[in-house]
Amino acid sequence: MHGVLLLKMGKITGILVLTLAFIFTFALFSVEIKDPDFWWHLKTGEYIAETGSIPRTDPFAFTSAPKDPLSPESVRIPFILAQYWLAQLVFHELFAAFGFPGIIFLRASILTLIVLLLYRALRREGVGLYFALALAVPAVLVFNTFTGERPQLFSFLFSFLVVFLLEGFRKRASLRDTLSPPHLIASPAKRSPADREIATLPPVARNDSKKIFLHLIPLPFIMLLWANMHGGYIVGIALLGCYLIGEWGKYVWRSATGLKESSRASRKDDAIKKKSENGSPSGNVDNEGEKGMNVIP
Repeated sequence: MHGVLLLKMGKITGILVLTLAFIFTFALFSVEIKDPDFWWHLKTGEYIAETGSIPRTDPFAFTSAPKDPLSPESVRIPFILAQYWLAQLVFHELFAAFGFPGIIFLRASILTLIVLLLYRALRREGVGLYFALALAVPAVLVFNTFTGERPQLFSFLFSFLVVFLLEGFRKRASLRDTLSPPHLIASPAKRSPADREIATLPPVARNDSKKIFLHLIPLPFIMLLWANMHGGYIVGIALLGCYLIGEWGKYVWRSATGLKESSRASRKDDAIKKKSENGSPSGNVDNEGEKGMNVIP
């Protein structure tokens, strides 16, 4: 009874510490607006809302030109003006509804959510509550130096979110493959006795397949939003490409080693069967090694 009470008190204490830590983090990010570029983003958002179009030139600078004078064929200027449009529109609408507190709330919420994603990722890897909070402190200190109200905030958030989802998918898929390796999914007749015993485990992989792919469903929508809010979406494409290549490489490796294991188990079972047919009193054969088969006396 005393142990159960201590366990409950420990849980309550952990929840209180976690809540206070993130309230403090949110307050730390809730400082006044300082970024000098915010005003241009805010005004451009107003221009987009009023005209219903993305500016081709900077409407607030008489020096702006539709093309780069040094490189007329360059798309740098149109890209810079177009890459932020949705984020600028969000800034304008939020400011029109709630004023400066709305912008500060948005910035603090995004940065706090990033820290929360980092904390959850650490906990998912088996790190304890207090140690995970301690490891998140450097991230808080880094983001505290960047409390700018600019579209880069969305790139920071989406980068962490994409990695969080891909890592969740990778972790669940790895667990599934551990419980159902390729040589167990192959022909049941060619499995070794040990493999047959493992194959009788509950089909966790099949029951968990839907949960695995839940991590991938939000990715297209995240990338669609990201591509219209900041040019950093290229980082998201790079992250997806890196994970795709890595997982493909692991699949090829597992398939190759799984076939070897299946072939090895098949040769072992064939040898046992042959010895049994020849009337061997033991019928047991050790694994086939580099020097051939060794009959166990």
